[in-house]
Amino acid sequence: MCRCAGRGLVASVPGCTSRSITITTNPPGAEVTINYRSVGVTPVRVGFTHYGTYRIEIRKEKFQTLVKEECINAPAYGYEPIRS
Repeated sequence: MCRCAGRGLVASVPGCTSRSITITTNPPGAEVTINYRSVGVTPVRVGFTHYGTYRIEIRKEKFQTLVKEECINAPAYGYEPIRS
């Protein structure tokens, strides 16, 4: 069975932020689709613009296909502070 192993946010240049999800499998080489769009084979890192729910499908011959809806939430620093 292929498993979705990780995701993360990566900061690039100070003041700029890039958002990405990294998908790895054991064994590597599984085909990955996100929201019905092929994004490559594992390990794969895919940039995204919006937080929310993504449909992730991981396929590899001779392994069970994994389909999962993954909610990617904005980090705490992504929200405006509450002011009174």
